[in-house]
Formats: sequence, C-alpha cells, structure tokens
Amino acid sequence: MNKQGIIAGTFCNTTTDKTQPIEGMVDQENQRVAWGIEGKKWPIMETGLANLTKDSSGALIHFENGETQQWLMVRVEEPKTEN
Repeated sequence: MNKQGIIAGTFCNTTTDKTQPIEGMVDQENQRVAWGIEGKKWPIMETGLANLTKDSSGALIHFENGETQQWLMVRVEEPKTEN
C-alpha cells in the first residue's frame, strides 16, 4: 500500500496453486480496504485496514452473483535465499 492508499500485491490460491496480481484501494473514511485480481471486476476481497498488519485475519469475499463468503488471510513469509 502506498501513501495514497493504493493496494498492490499478489494473491495465491493454494487450492489451484495459481498466483495473480491484485489491485485495490483504502477507503480513508471507514478504514476499509477492498481489492481484486488485476483487470477483473469480481471477486472483490474486503477487510479492515488494521487487519493487513496481522499474520492472519478474516476477510470478506464478494462474488458477482451477490454471494459473500468469509475467508482467512494468512501472511506468508518470503523464502530465504542462499547467498
């Protein structure tokens, strides 16, 4: 997240073993963060800003058909590289 509240990163679906870039934004008024897969309208993932600092936290996933699911976000450490 940059100073303007723009979100960028990577989403890794462990079920499909697929990794995709994400983009989104922080709503400064209510401190909610929403993002999705770059270039796609759905699904949209949403959580509180403070949850992004935690190692694990809940998030809501909103789908195009109106369904909403609660998912668990987990911080994954980058693998250590050998020198």
